[in-house]
Amino acid sequence: MEKNIKYFKLLSEKYPTVSSLSREIINLSAILNLPKGTEHFMSDLHGEFEASYHSINSCSGVVREKIDMLFSDSLSSDERNEICMFIYYPVEKLNQLKKRGANTENWYKTAINRLILIAKTLSSKYTRSKVRKALPADYAYIIDEFLHAQKDEDNNQVRYHREILNTIIEIDSKSGFCFGVINAIHQAEKALEETDSLYCLGDIVHNGKECDRLQRLGLTAINHEELKGIQKSKVLLRAHGEPPSTYLLAQKNEIEIIDATCPVVLHLQERIKKEYNTDLEHKKQIVIFGKNGHAEVLGLVGQTEGTAIVIESTEDLHKLDYHKDICLYSQTTKPLDEFRRIVEYIKQHIGSNATFTFYDTICRQVANRMPNIREFANKHDVVLFVCGKKSSNGKVLFKECKDANPQSYMIDTANEIDLRWLQDCNSVGICGATSTPKWLMEECKIRIEELLGSNK
Repeated sequence: MEKNIKYFKLLSEKYPTVSSLSREIINLSAILNLPKGTEHFMSDLHGEFEASYHSINSCSGVVREKIDMLFSDSLSSDERNEICMFIYYPVEKLNQLKKRGANTENWYKTAINRLILIAKTLSSKYTRSKVRKALPADYAYIIDEFLHAQKDEDNNQVRYHREILNTIIEIDSKSGFCFGVINAIHQAEKALEETDSLYCLGDIVHNGKECDRLQRLGLTAINHEELKGIQKSKVLLRAHGEPPSTYLLAQKNEIEIIDATCPVVLHLQERIKKEYNTDLEHKKQIVIFGKNGHAEVLGLVGQTEGTAIVIESTEDLHKLDYHKDICLYSQTTKPLDEFRRIVEYIKQHIGSNATFTFYDTICRQVANRMPNIREFANKHDVVLFVCGKKSSNGKVLFKECKDANPQSYMIDTANEIDLRWLQDCNSVGICGATSTPKWLMEECKIRIEELLGSNK
């Protein structure tokens, strides 16, 4: 007994109670009684890559064996071959179907139903938890539902699963926080691990739900007037950036700054400040294409001691004196097309004795969202754009969505989803702004699935 005591101690670290140890023994005993999975040992010493690749994809013929077992009475040999090739080489097979125009809605539904039956058979050798861990995260919930569906008297689950299959819900992989916002939130969370409370100058992100989440962790948003009364505390500066006056006030009040200014914004601030300081007589008009009063724009104007001219659109271009030199910059989240229109207008109207220089300072992570979101909106019958009401970037992106697909709806939370929007649609796209957290888009996806299930 004494010889085994060290092993018992090791066991007790992972299984501290009798019930936890008993549960694991039951689980392992059950696993031992499952059918043995296929083990395949192979080598590719002679460089036969294609043959080896095919052998791996086909599980050395096991996939074909299961397909023949399931469908030999209902499908021809050619049809079974089609299923095999789709499993072995899905990308190549889908591309072939698209070229032939054969990737119809009915084809997808039939193929998915057959794949579910095959997956049910193959997964029966493994525990449910092990299968769940192997599923792709984005679709794990749905696949798990399909694999373990049980018939009931009223066929409620069957109808629910059929509706999920009929309505494909896609979350735009390119939507969600930009790098600057991710960095700011990471710095806030890191600081809150060391302290119970932290101030943030303004909302850390223009999304109420994410702000609420961080507030529960101890983050308190303050405005510039409240900052004046704070002494010897930590204050986080969000991704939008701040003017020099904020740093001077923090120094005066002995405030410790956690600077989470986006690197793209910080670089833009430095360029504008250098431009302003180089023009010793300050005769040049420094112009910023941006939204008046926006936090980032206030920080940029602050680099010029408040002298920069802000224009929100081509309608504001009358503010400029075209007989004087003009230097144009842009807020990092503005639309690229409109910036180019402003550039062309100034080029056409600048005086012969004046110079015009312009710098495209729009963040490409944001600018590239425009064509991407148009393409995404066109793919779906209905689009749900998840966005906080304060987000300037969100308003611009939603307009792109709405122009591409009139069946686009802006929502702030999953509870705003209206079941009537989803009637008679085969696909729903969920996307958002650079201030929209992924977890909120996931909540919307789950809510759609709940609504479709309860409607049946």
